[in-house]
Amino acid sequence: MSIDRLQARDEVRKTISTFHFPTAMLRETQLNEFGFPHSLPLTYIIDRNNIIRTILSPETTPLTEQTLEKALAPLLKE
Repeated sequence: MSIDRLQARDEVRKTISTFHFPTAMLRETQLNEFGFPHSLPLTYIIDRNNIIRTILSPETTPLTEQTLEKALAPLLKE
């Protein structure tokens, strides 16, 4: 999710074209069941039943190897 201004759209698209995951401009998105992101980046850990198990954000739980491993380990045992 890019929070850049829409005027920078062409530059953002050039940059994100190398990513291997879905991307979007925040101002061009529609609100969905994930809600409005109050900070970026957000990492959602979703289990095989499509239930959000953890949301990692810089404000609460920054994404580190340790936090990611802690969030994923129990799900890998299911």
